[in-house]
Amino acid sequence: MPFTMWAWVWARRRRLAARRAIVKLAGGTQVLPFGGLPGTDTGARNVRSVPSCLAQHGIVPKASDTGRTHGRTVELSLSDGTRRTVSKGKPKRSK
Repeated sequence: MPFTMWAWVWARRRRLAARRAIVKLAGGTQVLPFGGLPGTDTGARNVRSVPSCLAQHGIVPKASDTGRTHGRTVELSLSDGTRRTVSKGKPKRSK
């Protein structure tokens, strides 16, 4: 198969996979105590940039739990595909 045809097939498969993807965002917490110093709010920068990067590929997040100052743990069950976000000081949420 010529390279250009292979590239077209690969790009088409990626677009189809992006349409089927279910994306949920978690994180972006301000965890370091540098409050207000330039360049230290990495979490907020990620929260702003990730959705726009995903949108460039036609992917729209279905849900998000981002920002603020509490930590999160994301648990993913490989057996059934369920995801659970555990936020510090909050009850577990399954999605």
